[in-house]
Amino acid sequence: MKSQSRYGKRVGMYLLAAAGWVLLSCSVSLPFISSSPSTGGSSGDLLKDPTLGLADLAGYHATLSQDVTGTLKGAAFERHMKLELARAPAKGDYDFSLTIQGNDEPSTYLRVIGLGSAAYAWNSPDGQCAGEYDEQPTKKLIDPTAMLSPVSKATKVGSESVNGIPATHYRFDQNSLPWADPKPKVAGEIWIANTGGYIVKYLLNVSAPSKPDPNEAQVAQTWDYEISGTDGSASVALPQGCLEVLTDVPVMPDAQSLIRANGMTDFVTASNGRQVLDFYSQKLPPLGWKSDKDLPAGDVPLPFTASFTNGNRQISLHLAEAKPSGVDVTFLLLGAVGSSAGTEPGAKATATPKSGGATATLGVQPTVNKSESGLPEDVPLYPGATGLIKLNAQVIEFGTTDTVDQVDQFYQQQMPSQKWTLLNSTKQGVNITQIWQKDNRIVSISILSQGGKTVVMITFQTS
Repeated sequence: MKSQSRYGKRVGMYLLAAAGWVLLSCSVSLPFISSSPSTGGSSGDLLKDPTLGLADLAGYHATLSQDVTGTLKGAAFERHMKLELARAPAKGDYDFSLTIQGNDEPSTYLRVIGLGSAAYAWNSPDGQCAGEYDEQPTKKLIDPTAMLSPVSKATKVGSESVNGIPATHYRFDQNSLPWADPKPKVAGEIWIANTGGYIVKYLLNVSAPSKPDPNEAQVAQTWDYEISGTDGSASVALPQGCLEVLTDVPVMPDAQSLIRANGMTDFVTASNGRQVLDFYSQKLPPLGWKSDKDLPAGDVPLPFTASFTNGNRQISLHLAEAKPSGVDVTFLLLGAVGSSAGTEPGAKATATPKSGGATATLGVQPTVNKSESGLPEDVPLYPGATGLIKLNAQVIEFGTTDTVDQVDQFYQQQMPSQKWTLLNSTKQGVNITQIWQKDNRIVSISILSQGGKTVVMITFQTS
């Protein structure tokens, strides 16, 4: 059975953790997050729904900062939280980030980008992005606007423009908020857009209570929220160094053991090689993908590889025999045609060498010259490689008498030393496929057991 590495399916877990962090952050004397509206409230609420009007905007950038200072269980306490959201509601795209710092817990960071039918997550500012296919990524959206407390009444101050948005300015106090008694002293201000009725800016200062609450907290709070970018300057895009999920590459109806992650799509089908190639010959061209060479007629011997181009994007299709039957189908994003590797610093290598078992002898020299292989300088050729075949300018194949596990261990050890990061390692029977990333480049290493020997196929970028 195919197994997915620890890098897969991370976005959902990150969002669950984020929700927990937000709730935890709001648990220290924040009555408006968990309390029910008080009875007898005004029917003419100024702000019954803080998210009102946002869905009608072409795009916006929202920020929410919360600072909590005081004492907790008699000790000095502080926590600082910041949420940012760039969003294009009509497209469903968004870029959300959360940062929490305090004196009672480790610093926390989360960033999630939703683009089309894919979601991407980071758990540190300089970390590796984890992408996955998701037909409804907006379900993972945490909107900071929804965390604001409704306001029932306020005193009008006047008309002002905030971030270029004409708005009406109001002031309010604790009596305008649906909080349970006893209410802390509050000084609040709010600016509501004259067109659209959405919140442009929201300030809230909550004084520390005279005595600790049931959680033994005695803290003051400051909330600062505002919106900008409604003029079209707010945008959502995938940053350099994060490989896209191939959302415009379909999978076959009977796909099993499906993985759709950064730069790759992989699954097993009961179809044969000819049927797989016929499927993609029909499905890819209408989506803008064109084969880089004429595809073969008749039987398709395995392993087989082909490449397709769509604008400046290029992908490779790799077909291999699956165990116990069927075909293992792998698509890899090779990057932009004619482009060089990205300049953004890559993530730290995270692959861990395996322990135990036989290892390849590093002193054994390949029987072919590395310079003749076409491999990039930072991708090693396996020691003792024989029978090198160049399937095309970006795919080579060779054999070795070593086992699949020995070859797997060699690349697990050597690729991180060349600053490659392991994205995925999948296993189908005894066969193993590794996916590595460095800056904007990706390398696939398929290690296959065939006819009593090991065949290795490496797919890579030439620049």
